[in-house]
Amino acid sequence: MKSLYLINQKFNDDYSSEDRQKTIELYEFSNNKYMIYCLFLKLLLAISRNFNNQAAIFHLYQMA
Repeated sequence: MKSLYLINQKFNDDYSSEDRQKTIELYEFSNNKYMIYCLFLKLLLAISRNFNNQAAIFHLYQMA
């Protein structure tokens, strides 16, 4: 357990706060890109469902 603590301490010493900040910003940026991508897919799904519903309603209307 102590060796893990020492490795972690060395990592923190080697890793400057500027690099740490860059890593955090990069992670947040990639996380935001992923969230935007998910929202885009949800939007596409909603649009396609809407078109399918309209087509089904139009088809029922033609059959009547």
